[in-house]
Amino acid sequence: MTDGERERIKPEPKDLGPFISELDESKYQIPTFQRAFVWERNDIKKLWDSIFKFYPIGSFLIWRTREIRLAQHREIGERLFEARQADFQYILDGQQRATTLLLSLKGGRVEGQDGRFYDPTLYVDLTYVPSEDDEDGYRSLFLFWDEIDDGGGKITRNVQRKKRFDEGLIVRLNDISRDYGSVEKRLEDVGRGQYHGTERTNLRNAKKVFDRYRLSLIWLEDIRVREVCDIFARINTEGKRLSTVDIVVAKTFREKTERQEGFYLRDCFDELRGGLAHTQYVNLDDTSILEAIASVVMQNGDSGVKNISNTYLPKITAEEIEGAWPEVKKALVEALRFLRDTLHLVGPNMIPYGYMYYALVNYYYKNEQPDVSIPKKWFWYTAFSANSLTNTTDLKEEIQRLLEARERGSISFSKLTVDRNALRQEMYQWKGAASRAILALLAYQRPCDFGNRDRDVLQDVYLQLGDKPNLHHFFPVNHLNKHPDQKSFVNDVNSLMNIVYLNQIENIGISDENPLTYLRDPALVDQTSREEIMRTHLIPLDVLEWAEDPNRTWANFDSFIEKRIDIFIQKVRDVLPGVEVESFDTGVSA
Repeated sequence: MTDGERERIKPEPKDLGPFISELDESKYQIPTFQRAFVWERNDIKKLWDSIFKFYPIGSFLIWRTREIRLAQHREIGERLFEARQADFQYILDGQQRATTLLLSLKGGRVEGQDGRFYDPTLYVDLTYVPSEDDEDGYRSLFLFWDEIDDGGGKITRNVQRKKRFDEGLIVRLNDISRDYGSVEKRLEDVGRGQYHGTERTNLRNAKKVFDRYRLSLIWLEDIRVREVCDIFARINTEGKRLSTVDIVVAKTFREKTERQEGFYLRDCFDELRGGLAHTQYVNLDDTSILEAIASVVMQNGDSGVKNISNTYLPKITAEEIEGAWPEVKKALVEALRFLRDTLHLVGPNMIPYGYMYYALVNYYYKNEQPDVSIPKKWFWYTAFSANSLTNTTDLKEEIQRLLEARERGSISFSKLTVDRNALRQEMYQWKGAASRAILALLAYQRPCDFGNRDRDVLQDVYLQLGDKPNLHHFFPVNHLNKHPDQKSFVNDVNSLMNIVYLNQIENIGISDENPLTYLRDPALVDQTSREEIMRTHLIPLDVLEWAEDPNRTWANFDSFIEKRIDIFIQKVRDVLPGVEVESFDTGVSA
């Protein structure tokens, strides 16, 4: 290693106490590509347990620079990390540990993985006596306030701990560091000040930690931001994984000066979401927004962005984003409005392919007179074409198809084939394109409340879409389980051909009822608009005929499925005017 290389990387030991003081004085910042504080309560206790045992806790990698100021997370645990010196010192590795060290002494408000907030202030029980087999002793030695507070005697399990706290036998960790003499005198005042006693011994050992425990700091100096991001990407092993978006945000950040405007990519994200606040599309993720921008930029042959893959995304420049952003934002809003208002897909979890956003954005980009029939026809053909938009090569082809259609004023497609058996067997998959295509076509009909023709159910249902949604069956699962003779082995009760959009109250009311029974019930189904309501759900009207037949007591599930498949295929034809739609069946027809 040359002398120059040594100057760039400098290891340095650092005592624990001074390091925490420097953290408290905001002498270190958290760069924007670092992630939020994610440690849980036991993680905090384990870190301090390692320190108290003088075990190593890993080094801290710190980048010091005077030339570049990255945007940083300003608030962690309700504490501000704000630069107060000429040079900037960014913690590249060790953020979680550094934040833990500070917040456990100074306090704050941290959100746990369960969504609940907790105060990370740590207390030490000076009466703690370890045992040989007590591997989890740190749970008793270190405490949080909710493990001490007895609520005025109402929390029985904490009564004794609260008593020890009141006597000065359980103390704040920060008090040991900052006010050791007062803690020691308090022990003497309550008769627990014997030098070799448990309490004094634990107190001395804790003080020894702040005086003698040494951390390992590794300093990076005179290193450019691109190199720093590469280093961070290689050594980042704790917390959440660094994303491509984080790297791009850091690389494109530009400090505002008298000579130039500043730039912070996350401001673009926030600006877009501000205009979508009243819709579910406010939840569109950062990656999708960045890739939408890149999909437009890559149309420029001079750009280093040749694709929207992770290889090319970091090549995008702040100038390219700035140049495209006003029109990209407008195009994104138009594309999302098209999905929501024209196709009635009320949120991002209802789109079959994520790449659809980018193709649509390119269609609407600088398009003063968009013809909605073009993206509409393109969307449905793409949705029901198997594996039609699964990679970036497909995306480039589809962008080109839409741009040519925009110039030509129309779009055409070859024959589309639909497998009846695929519809028959398709079940809900959160990220399954075929699953979402079926549910999207159903949403396009604007399905209404069974009990009220004028009430839209899509907003209620969308909020339940996810990994394990609460989808509703037209033929209730338990009903068919109790009456297996009403169906054959061919069709599964969880087929999407048995799924309807209903709100939770309606579903509870239907319970395990026979469809013929609940269709006759005016409390569950508006009897004056039954046909119209069923049409919005693509339900075959045969079931209403069955319900009106006094001699019929049950509906045939298999017959229902086949008739609904017929309706779905016809709807595919309806949304693709001028396209030949041919159906075939690879399975056994009921």
